[in-house]
Amino acid sequence: MESITYQLTVKKEKAYTILENLQLDEAIEMTPNDIPQWQITETRRRLAEMKANPHNMLDSDTFFNSIDADAE
Repeated sequence: MESITYQLTVKKEKAYTILENLQLDEAIEMTPNDIPQWQITETRRRLAEMKANPHNMLDSDTFFNSIDADAE
């Protein structure tokens, strides 16, 4: 079976207990979320800004050209 990765927010103790039992049965592997909360929050803010103002977005060529110009 192909491995599928999900990010979950467990809201009830019962659900966490089920997940722990699945982990003990080696049916799932729980790994820590290594993404800092500030980065998740900032990404969500930027996505909301892009949806609200799509005309302010840079195309990829402009973006990479600006990086190249800054490096010189």
